[in-house]
Amino acid sequence: MIPPGGVQGQGPCRESPEGAAPLLAPGEVQGQRPCRLAVARDQAFCFYYGENLRRLEAAGLRLVPFSPLADAALPPGVDGLYLGGGYPEVHAAALSGNAAMRRAVRDFCRSGRPVYAECGGFMYLMESLADLDGRQWPMAGVFALQAAMGGRFAALGYREVTTRAATLLGPAGTVLRGHEFHYSRLTRVPAGIPAVYGLTGRKGVIDTPEGFVAGGTLGSYVHLHFGSNPEAAAHFAAACAEGR
Repeated sequence: MIPPGGVQGQGPCRESPEGAAPLLAPGEVQGQRPCRLAVARDQAFCFYYGENLRRLEAAGLRLVPFSPLADAALPPGVDGLYLGGGYPEVHAAALSGNAAMRRAVRDFCRSGRPVYAECGGFMYLMESLADLDGRQWPMAGVFALQAAMGGRFAALGYREVTTRAATLLGPAGTVLRGHEFHYSRLTRVPAGIPAVYGLTGRKGVIDTPEGFVAGGTLGSYVHLHFGSNPEAAAHFAAACAEGR
């Protein structure tokens, strides 16, 4: 039986003994505030694995929502960014029109602090996004990449990623799983831009550049599930702590 307020094998919650250091959450350092991770949450960026967010909080990060659509600046005092999936193509005009936020995100990425972006968030960090009518909408310009929407999905399926170099999610050789589903495709990929993911799907190796790196920023079309590698959230939290 689990006692009230406790967990099996540990007993009820308790205060620190007098004179002892206070109990700390995972990832916290005594005398320092918890690291703050800004998470894009609005109609344009609304897809996240709930498990990812829970694991980031358990690693000691304080999640702070912000809106690339409506806000003019990032939340103050944040140590990292997480831009999830969603529908940037539907809101391309508004995202592009919010030049102050695009500039704030670009400057944060260029500072070298950790930024993780997947699918819609990754598209937001490109130079531009073309909608179904062919109109080009400027985005944040962190990656020298361009994407264009199509009428049929460009990729669909479960994925396994093996990193070829160290990233904010772990050392080279880190393995994670997730899924890929998007209607846009890259139309401009300059030679020499770092792509650090080795990608496999149901039919084997996928010979497409993935897992792009620009300083401390990692972007990809793949939605990774941190439950497939519990160390990934801890590495992300550690990168936020190191960068502040």
